[in-house]
Amino acid sequence: MDPLSRVRNSVEPLWTDGRGWILFFVSVGWLLTLGTRYAFPALFPQIQTALELDLSTLGALYTLLWATYALGQFPAGYVSDLIGIRRTLGYSTFLSAVALLVIGFVSSLELLAIGMFLFGVTSALYGPSRITIATRIYDDRAGTAIGLTQASGQIGNMTLPALSGFVATVFVWQAGFLYIIPLFVIAGVGIWVVVPSFDDVGDGVDEPAASTDSIREIVAATCFPLSLVLTAILALSMFLIQGVTGFYTVYLVEVKGLAPTTAATVFAFLFAVATAVQPLAGALKDQIGTRSALFIVVGVLSVTLPLVTVATTFPQIVFVTVLLGSMFGASPIALTRLTNALPSEIRGSGLGLLRTGYFLFASAGSFVVGTLADRGLFDESFFLLTILAVVVLVLALFLDRLSR
Repeated sequence: MDPLSRVRNSVEPLWTDGRGWILFFVSVGWLLTLGTRYAFPALFPQIQTALELDLSTLGALYTLLWATYALGQFPAGYVSDLIGIRRTLGYSTFLSAVALLVIGFVSSLELLAIGMFLFGVTSALYGPSRITIATRIYDDRAGTAIGLTQASGQIGNMTLPALSGFVATVFVWQAGFLYIIPLFVIAGVGIWVVVPSFDDVGDGVDEPAASTDSIREIVAATCFPLSLVLTAILALSMFLIQGVTGFYTVYLVEVKGLAPTTAATVFAFLFAVATAVQPLAGALKDQIGTRSALFIVVGVLSVTLPLVTVATTFPQIVFVTVLLGSMFGASPIALTRLTNALPSEIRGSGLGLLRTGYFLFASAGSFVVGTLADRGLFDESFFLLTILAVVVLVLALFLDRLSR
């Protein structure tokens, strides 16, 4: 069977029994949630001029947005266990629209900070639930479903920042967020209509867990050897992504000598590659298992990171950028295994707790690479990231030996 047929056979079952519409609207919601987050830095030049802010202030605001998102993962998972996945996803999209409405009327630094904080909180609600719903409605295809959902986020990363920048140029910078509001509302309505309640799918997608577990009990049920190793793999993988994406454009301009517009195009191409890599990685996990799939995608990444430093011509840079896209493949592979390993009664809160930990760790990736770059060690930062990729490979060796 050729590779295309394998992919088709992995994807087609996702659309049976009405589940395709669930996957579609959940993916649209994630596209908007993630794409809007990357629209903020795209509009920073206009915001800086309009509000007379310096770059350090803008950087602090963006850190606030991501830190709020990271810290909101555990509460979001807990809320999902309490009120159900359907309500959590729906409320997240509707409340995100409200947060953008606040940003649409910003006229001061204080209001902008409030708006970005609110969007960090409301978008955090979406993270754990869009993963747990895939594991609830799909059995042996959860990896493919999660990969497709994550790929939709990469489409948002490619499209929304560029579209917001265009809208802001034609009108005012606030318009770069206002046009997204009706899209969030449409996604929310779609989720509310198609995501089933109670016993429509399996054991009930939207049945509230009515959990009264204490945090100590949740931690005890969540932290076992397999989950800790998978969380470490995710933490290192996300650190790699943050480290590379945070300064790849700057690296291409300052070290490789590309024009800023060309570097931006190559950077967008990296997310285009990610759009293809993530569903393929999820399907690969479903076909050959977690450990083998991780060895393939992280193995490619381990070889590619040093090659970035020796690529000199434009075709070589494009080639290594394609291979760099493999770094986006580890997440759907490890995340599917982690989600399925957690007890169903605390799956949302447990996953949220672990996501808070590895997102906070990963948020340091850009800072570490930026610090090395300031000291003239840009190339060396890629060797540091290579070491971390090798650590992921070592951790993957233990996966088949561990159980709950």
